[in-house]
Amino acid sequence: MNWSKEDYRPQFEITTADLIEEVTREKIEVRETVTDLLNAAPPLPFGHLNSDWLNFLENLEAEEPLWYFSSICVSHAGIRAEAFGYVIVRGESMGPYFIVTIRQAPS
Repeated sequence: MNWSKEDYRPQFEITTADLIEEVTREKIEVRETVTDLLNAAPPLPFGHLNSDWLNFLENLEAEEPLWYFSSICVSHAGIRAEAFGYVIVRGESMGPYFIVTIRQAPS
């Protein structure tokens, strides 16, 4: 059987139960600034992905909270994974999100 990248891409929905910590943009950018002793990555929040981060922030309206989250997801191939990242919370709904890490979830 042939597998495509789509088969492994996790599918998930962030819920309020997935929210871990409300954080400010400033705290995130300090936490996620890359320190690369070999200078292969720029010393910016999320390193080479800084432009993706800035694009994500364009969705953020004044006074909307940012939350750090962890969500269990399952790929089309049935692989359980845990996604970590940041999400914009808009009232009762979870707005756009920015994934930081995806790793295999414990069974």
